[in-house]
Amino acid sequence: MEHNDVIEVLNRPGSQELLARDITRLAYVAKDGTPRTVPIAFTWNGSEIVMCTSTNAPKLHSLRANPAVALTVDVEVHPPKILLIRGRAELDVVDGIPEEYLRMNGSYAMSPAQRVEWEAEVRSLYQGMVRIVVTPTWAKLIDFQEEHAVTAVLHAWYDVRDEDGEVLDGAEATDELLTRLAAQPGAVMVALFRATDLENYPPPIELFVGLGGGLDVGVMQCGDDDGVWASRAPENSEWEAVSYSYMGVGHDFPNNTVIPLVQIRAAVHEFAVTGMRPETVAWQRLR
Repeated sequence: MEHNDVIEVLNRPGSQELLARDITRLAYVAKDGTPRTVPIAFTWNGSEIVMCTSTNAPKLHSLRANPAVALTVDVEVHPPKILLIRGRAELDVVDGIPEEYLRMNGSYAMSPAQRVEWEAEVRSLYQGMVRIVVTPTWAKLIDFQEEHAVTAVLHAWYDVRDEDGEVLDGAEATDELLTRLAAQPGAVMVALFRATDLENYPPPIELFVGLGGGLDVGVMQCGDDDGVWASRAPENSEWEAVSYSYMGVGHDFPNNTVIPLVQIRAAVHEFAVTGMRPETVAWQRLR
């Protein structure tokens, strides 16, 4: 991702709102090769994410061995707003307590007296700390509230008798269709395309959703430049293999592709906004 594109994403109002929050989720690779994710306080200085930790924190060994990291900042309410960042962690060992550490904890509700007591306790605990500094090299903002009205117009095809398909003008219409298809007796697949993508056919992304049988689960299939993908269920999935009909032709899916309808809804909304294979779903390659 080009540097100017990263800056453009980070300067959006939704990104700035999230960068003003206190907590991010830091993902990195441990020395044994397994993934780790930890919540950690952070601050944004206009060009870098700065986090602080103790000098003996276990994650420092991993970050020295592999500085590649990913960060997520989000909200706990609906509609979702998520900022995804990737970069490399630089470690800066400092004496005393970094100003960023005091600043990133400044939004907690404390009286002036409590603040003085808290700072004194912090300074007594740490003789020094390590600043984990990440300069973003990739960024993506998922802001459904801000972007749905502009980009969330989808075209849906699932009925062989309807050559023109169905226009889904916004998130509410999309949810209504998914609910209707899930409630019907038969199992059917619906093809979803963004209206803007249809201007240059064939579209870069083809998204299919299988629903029906009165069940609150279904499957997803996505075709892009990297191949054809299917949704991946948790390893403990108890569903059986399923078949869905698209335009009168049956398509079989193994049991490990069945995921909850609520996850399908979120993925379709994300696709409407981004035009990319949704990241809210785990995928497995079909071909």
